[in-house]
Amino acid sequence: MVTLEQSEPQTPLDSMVQLAVGRKWPVQRSGDDGALICVQGLLGKYEIAFTWFEDIKALHMACGFYLRVPVNRCKELDNLIKTINASLPVGQFTHWSESEMILYRHSVLCPKERPLSPEQGFALLKIALNTSDNYGMAFRLVVEGQTTARALKMNIGKTDGSA
Repeated sequence: MVTLEQSEPQTPLDSMVQLAVGRKWPVQRSGDDGALICVQGLLGKYEIAFTWFEDIKALHMACGFYLRVPVNRCKELDNLIKTINASLPVGQFTHWSESEMILYRHSVLCPKERPLSPEQGFALLKIALNTSDNYGMAFRLVVEGQTTARALKMNIGKTDGSA
């Protein structure tokens, strides 16, 4: 973990790093355009990677958790991802088999390159964590042999409404 001093954020990425530091979450900064934050979720540790794309003025977020998927379950996992993604208002899930990770990805356009407000940053993180928590058990159930329909029906992480 890298210790980062708090100063006025200059970019949306700086805003996310400050938010993490303020919550005492481990942060690794990778140059001016990347950061990795580790957060505990309902079903385990999430690694949240942020990348600032200067050329298009966008902040990309990938919230991932590790999940080893046997080859014979990949087709059903792809079906689950397609089904979940069709219901999401923003962002999408993807499976990175090389890294053995399930990722929830979302980007925010920041055309004026202004830092995100604390409320915007928190909202971005909240949607990633809630979405990953909500569907994490369904991913595990599919890997253990359930069909997409059954896994979504059994999914105990899925919540309706808001806290």
